Amino acid sequence: MPAPLSIVWLAPPLAPGQGGIRNILRMAGYLARFGHTVRVHVDPCDFGDAAALGAFVARHYGPSPLVYRCGHRDIGACDAVVATFWTTAPSAAAHREARGRFYFVQDYEPAFYPPDSAEHRAAAATYRLGLHHLCSGPWCAKVLRERFSARAEHFAFPLDRRVYFERLRAFYRPHVVFFARPEMPRRRFPLGVAALAEVYRHTPGLVVSLFGSASLPPGSVPFPHRDLGIVPTLERLSRLYANADVGLAFSATNPSLVPLEMMASGCPVVEIDNEITRQSYASGSVRLAADAPAAVAEAVLALLGDPFERARQRAAGLEFAATFPDEEGAARQVEAALLRGLRDA
Repeated sequence: MPAPLSIVWLAPPLAPGQGGIRNILRMAGYLARFGHTVRVHVDPCDFGDAAALGAFVARHYGPSPLVYRCGHRDIGACDAVVATFWTTAPSAAAHREARGRFYFVQDYEPAFYPPDSAEHRAAAATYRLGLHHLCSGPWCAKVLRERFSARAEHFAFPLDRRVYFERLRAFYRPHVVFFARPEMPRRRFPLGVAALAEVYRHTPGLVVSLFGSASLPPGSVPFPHRDLGIVPTLERLSRLYANADVGLAFSATNPSLVPLEMMASGCPVVEIDNEITRQSYASGSVRLAADAPAAVAEAVLALLGDPFERARQRAAGLEFAATFPDEEGAARQVEAALLRGLRDA
């Protein structure tokens, strides 16, 4: 067993229902359970004090063994300081009381902004700060090594199989679920809506469930649908996936965990066909479609209209999902990377 470390995570502002925040707290929480001393500093922090911040996290993300602090000041001496978003990276790089300085990278964040914007340039500059990058999945690590000559290694996407597994179906109408986040351009909300409008026209009795956003723009979905908003529990998410014929969860950058969680729940997935998705998914585990509404609609309709192909892809998705570690296994990979980084610091 490694000697206990003191680890400080620097987090951006928190809000309910954020997958990236959930992953940060999940990894940090497991490190605490492994015996390390772990604090999470949040900035900007709109909660007034650490007690209110901790109560917010417990309410929206569940209980954890973590210690919370408001602001990125007063970090003090520690073994490792870990940035988690581009706005937190300068604070991590400047903290000289840490033995090692790390960057927990879940996506290529410059792509969140227009290429000519100040935010794009500032986010890209953080990959040149000399931090040790711990990347979610292989694609981000490859990009940072090739474009920035950065030190980068990756850990595998985690899947909580206590939550995401095949369940007895209790919903029998044709059903498509869509991870709909208009506030995140990389999730390609307009593409999904345009494709599903075409699917709806061709599928009598179709039920379309949208989830993932606290508020969809009025009139943005021009067909009957269920707006589930931010689904309050992971078990309800798994039940939603298990009762769907097709799941849509797009990303123009690093894939999210949502497609893998859909697959682990027995839901066939349609994704955008690009270099990233071809590298990220095993052949046949998802149905890849060109980045155009007609192509996505065709892919969805093909699955809805062919129960044998749905069953084949469901089996392939389950097999692919089974290759990923559980949350504790992924956290052990992060722990090992921190130890390697500290040995070489």
